Amino acid sequence: MANPCLALMDFNNFTDTSSLKLNGSAATVTTTDGVVLRLTPANGSQAGSVFSQVPLNAANFSSFLKFRITESGGMGDGGADGIVFVIQPISSDLGSAGGQIGYGGIESSVGVEFDTWDNGEISASHIAINLNGHVNHEGGVVNTIPKLDDGNIWFSWIDYDGATLEVRANQTGVRPSEATLSQKLDIPAILGGVTQAFVGFTSGTGGAFSNHDILSWEYRESFNPITSSMPITPPLPSTFEVYSESKTVELCTAIDASGSISTTDFQLQLNGLANAIEDLGVIPPNRSITLSVVQFSSNATIDEGYGISPVVIDSQTTAQTVANQIRAFKKFEGGTSIQAGIELCAKQFTFKADKQVIDISTDGQAAVSEEFLETLMANGVDAIHAIGVGSGIDKTNLEEIIRPQLPCTECGFLLLVNNFKNYQQAIKAKMIAEITGTTPMMSFDCPPSGDWMDWVCNAGGATVINLNVQANTTDKWINVGNLSNAVVEGILQNEGWVSNLTIKPGAQVTGGTVTGYIGNEGYMADFVFRGRSIKGGILGGTIVNISRVGGYFQDVQLAANTSIYGGLLAGNIQGDCKAPARLESLTVKQGSHLSCVILGDKVKLEEGVTVDSSGQMPTELPALGAVAISATGEMAVTATSLSGGISIDKGEFQTEATVKQLTDSIDIHGRITVDPLQVGKLADIVVYATYQDSEDDQPTYLMFDSKRNLLPWDQTPATLVPLENGVELSFTQPVVLYQGVFFSGIFKITFGYRLQEDGMLVHSEQPVTVVVIK
Repeated sequence: MANPCLALMDFNNFTDTSSLKLNGSAATVTTTDGVVLRLTPANGSQAGSVFSQVPLNAANFSSFLKFRITESGGMGDGGADGIVFVIQPISSDLGSAGGQIGYGGIESSVGVEFDTWDNGEISASHIAINLNGHVNHEGGVVNTIPKLDDGNIWFSWIDYDGATLEVRANQTGVRPSEATLSQKLDIPAILGGVTQAFVGFTSGTGGAFSNHDILSWEYRESFNPITSSMPITPPLPSTFEVYSESKTVELCTAIDASGSISTTDFQLQLNGLANAIEDLGVIPPNRSITLSVVQFSSNATIDEGYGISPVVIDSQTTAQTVANQIRAFKKFEGGTSIQAGIELCAKQFTFKADKQVIDISTDGQAAVSEEFLETLMANGVDAIHAIGVGSGIDKTNLEEIIRPQLPCTECGFLLLVNNFKNYQQAIKAKMIAEITGTTPMMSFDCPPSGDWMDWVCNAGGATVINLNVQANTTDKWINVGNLSNAVVEGILQNEGWVSNLTIKPGAQVTGGTVTGYIGNEGYMADFVFRGRSIKGGILGGTIVNISRVGGYFQDVQLAANTSIYGGLLAGNIQGDCKAPARLESLTVKQGSHLSCVILGDKVKLEEGVTVDSSGQMPTELPALGAVAISATGEMAVTATSLSGGISIDKGEFQTEATVKQLTDSIDIHGRITVDPLQVGKLADIVVYATYQDSEDDQPTYLMFDSKRNLLPWDQTPATLVPLENGVELSFTQPVVLYQGVFFSGIFKITFGYRLQEDGMLVHSEQPVTVVVIK
């Protein structure tokens, strides 16, 4: 299956095209396939192209696309001219019409051509590899049967291992073991000696024409062939987490056809369900899903024209047939008996799959017998989920219907939507969750200002002001907040996910997870970054960059005492000279300039990086190592690291120091870089020491209390009194161990933290040693 961590361009649909440049006739349109990228409409003399906004690695790569060519017409047999997958280093603004398919004339390029017009070539439907803007098939050509423009969905896998370009294509969605077309190429040489290039598609029409639609696309910046036709995406804006092929599911959907639902809303319900079934990102055509559809009102039916008996989704053709049957359903009418729908669904199950799931969609309020529900669960039904549609829904009633009830690992869930327009997206999210056992994700309107949200929304470039994106942990039915494609003014408090933002001057975004492309003219602080880039503005607090797509921060200012862990920095990085930012475990890109920062552990400076230490730069603390001990006294594994030392009269920090004057000023500082798995957990900061009057004496064990008084200690981790109690661990945790003058003797000071949840003690492996001469 596809590994989303390696996918840079990853589109299950094209609701968000902020990382792409659309040219000419290229546009996003909504079809039965969802939101697709239409390179040209079915009109004559059109030209359209789309390319990545930024150059991507093309020295080796893997890509997968799904496309459909429809409404062919015009001169001759109609239908022209096709689609070309293009790699070129020139520009993201390209496109031309006619038989050149938008590719002609693009020098220093490689194109994989899906051609639907015979210009004296092999046939009117063929795949070819083209070079340097010429459509003369220098890299080989192969005929295709059936035709590329027969109106069905085509799948193609394009892979380059650094030496050979391979193309695979079919209509089954199953990756062929053998390549359809293969050619040895030196792509970097063809590109003019570069490895970075714009990647995308071109298309054109002439006297004949077609709709040329890209339905989905994934591009990886490394050779890592995609073995599934359904790209898996993390829970980012406008995307869904996709099925697991390891599970088989019997899924019965019961749809409300009662008289309270209008004919228009009923058809919206049918279309939403049909769209979900024919979407490969929802239901895989690999025999893992057995689907049935029941219609209910006062009673329930699965009769022909009203419902569908269990059918194994074994191909895209089967899914399309089922979807078409659903769109043609007649309406049942009558009252509302949710129990009748559930009961008939349960009768469809063979109980031979890994899971048996019932899916209820209703605008009603009818109660269901608890005894009846418990009997179903006892007899093998695994889950009952529900969508409630409209303002008249009795939420409490539906919460009592869903199963399993809390407490549980995979609980039943309820989604509430305002109308059947929203229902069409909710049903996809719901079915994915039913198949995967994950939390459903929906996308609805974004509140414009002064409000909170705990759902998924795509602002579409609109402005949001003073918004709180919440992670709702009090209501098990509601999803985590997820905001994308917004212009931010005022203060945005984020406890969920935000993506593809433009942050205006004076605006603030704090907390949560940040992904996508961020244009920052304001202030961002205390977040986890999983996206592609943040450019400009001020960053502050503790920032952890765990992007798997080479995410970087470029041309940013760093507020006082900022900590950045992981990822890449580029351009001009300016810290606060009085309280410099700390950088850990990251790479600073070639030609960048750093000012007023502390370079911590595992910082790599590429060639040409300059570091300006203007202002007062604190001396780096020496590394001390880390040891973890469980509450039962066993050694444990930890990714935490600790550093610390002693400074005499503001001198350099050292792990060992001798104080010759009792009046000397002593500073003992520590820093804990916390294991990422423990960030956010509650812990007690603890400090203990051994004391000897001289080297020949037996050591006395002491611990520091919150006032830094020295108390006797029995060497038991659980009895250590905290220096700081109940601290929520941040990625970088500074600890001031001692400031002032010391009395004579030999002190060996150890510090760390004790987790409140399980008593694990993590402390410095090497102590800070202070010798005070009498």
